[in-house]
Amino acid sequence: MSQERRQIEDVDAKGRFILAGNSRFTLVSTATGKRFTYRCKRWEKGEGEARKVRYYLDVLVGPNNGGDYRKLAVLYPNGRLYRQDRHPGAIGANAPSWRALDFLFNANGISDPRVEVWHEGSCGRCGRALTVPESIESGLGPVCAAKAGA
Repeated sequence: MSQERRQIEDVDAKGRFILAGNSRFTLVSTATGKRFTYRCKRWEKGEGEARKVRYYLDVLVGPNNGGDYRKLAVLYPNGRLYRQDRHPGAIGANAPSWRALDFLFNANGISDPRVEVWHEGSCGRCGRALTVPESIESGLGPVCAAKAGA
């Protein structure tokens, strides 16, 4: 079965998918039609109270959707998003791709109906093709959804 792109409409499912650990998603503005594709990778180190978790977000900047990503932001467990502006070739604060991501996380745009979140048909946690209708709706396979607390 081929992978099916799908809009994630449930607000909680959007957050679970994006932060599942290995997601690729597209934000679409219903107001302007602009779209940006991102990948979000979970980073974890340590155990117990010393455990640190971060989410690194990159933006697609070229035609190769497997490798044309540039570092854009870090999301911390406190819910705040920060630009990765220390890296060479960092994307600036006025870039539309940054403003869209900043709006999603820092202005609670995840619940704003003007922002659509789409997945590409792969599980946001393990990357496998989604084939079960409920999984296509949420962007997470049944096993990964259970691990992500869906």
